[in-house]
Amino acid sequence: MVVNAELAVGRKERESKREGIQTGVYVPANIITNAMLVDFFEQRVPKIRKEGNRPYDPEGIEKITGIESRHWVNNLGEAPDNRAGVVSYMASKAASGAIRRAEWRQVDVLLTSTTFPYRESLGLNVAQSLELNFTHPVKVDKVYADIYAACSGSAWAFHYIGEHRDEFLQKRVLVVSSEYISSTLDNQHQTLFSDGAGAVAFTYGEDLEVLASSARTFPGTEGYIRFDIREENLPPEGALVFVPTGKPDPEKQSYNTEPSLGMRNGDLDGRKVYAFALYKVPPMIAETIEESGINPSEISLVILHQANGRIVDAFARERLPRIGINANVFSNVKHHGNTSSASLLIALHEAKAQGLIKSGTKAVLAGFGAGMAVAVAVVEFKK
Repeated sequence: MVVNAELAVGRKERESKREGIQTGVYVPANIITNAMLVDFFEQRVPKIRKEGNRPYDPEGIEKITGIESRHWVNNLGEAPDNRAGVVSYMASKAASGAIRRAEWRQVDVLLTSTTFPYRESLGLNVAQSLELNFTHPVKVDKVYADIYAACSGSAWAFHYIGEHRDEFLQKRVLVVSSEYISSTLDNQHQTLFSDGAGAVAFTYGEDLEVLASSARTFPGTEGYIRFDIREENLPPEGALVFVPTGKPDPEKQSYNTEPSLGMRNGDLDGRKVYAFALYKVPPMIAETIEESGINPSEISLVILHQANGRIVDAFARERLPRIGINANVFSNVKHHGNTSSASLLIALHEAKAQGLIKSGTKAVLAGFGAGMAVAVAVVEFKK
């Protein structure tokens, strides 16, 4: 009935509905709660090491991470599926949702991001899936090589667009991020990560404009988040961005070996990551806003990488007001967990659904993570 009602709407009204950015999301239906993780730790991993005073109870996990539940491809303890196939599938589902809302039959430019390379181009896989879609085939004119910048990947895509704005002007742009990282960490770090994909479609210059952007890595911080990617899984030739991470210490991380992942399971130093986010990201945001020529008070929305609840809360409570930003700081980490580069696009989708994005809204999009890398874009939503 909804479809029929939409078909009955006049052309002028339908055109007005598809103005502005259009978004799509795909998250696995499998929900992993804190209680399930605690039970898994107690029943299946009795020798799990504890760090500091981190409690293994549902309330303690939520207090530390801000996360109550997350969506995983697999159940607890299951071996991972074909990672390249899963990432491409989720990306294609999210992309299709955004394109259907935009009512597009052609994409001029496609940019994709994911954390780990799979020796396959995510962009080419998504383009092929869209073009072969039986019910709504979409032609993709140009696929830009993929971005592998971990949690900053989708923000880095906006930075790239801003740096090459003349090339993107009046083009139909599709940005897609997809992540399958739930099984890449062990022990208490499993409480952080989630799986899923997000997409945003817009005509650059009409629906959205990047007013200013910046992106950089910070030498000496590579070891804050560590993953040992096997040589055969390095990016395919022509990757747009690849930010390598540090390698785990074999002696300390030997218990994390998981051959089916195509990498050594990773590890992270939570305290260093927390300090990095709070002390390195706000200055970049301030510099980027200054470059944009607008006043920080004009920013009405901030969407950060949903690293964990404590980081997002600290930004909203302390760090952003110090640089003159008193805006809505969007957070959905409680029920989505940390979906790496996809987190920003999933948050963008939900912020739009909640009416936080209107004509003239000026926003900060910021990603930060392994590498360590930070990407910031100050954007204006035109419609």
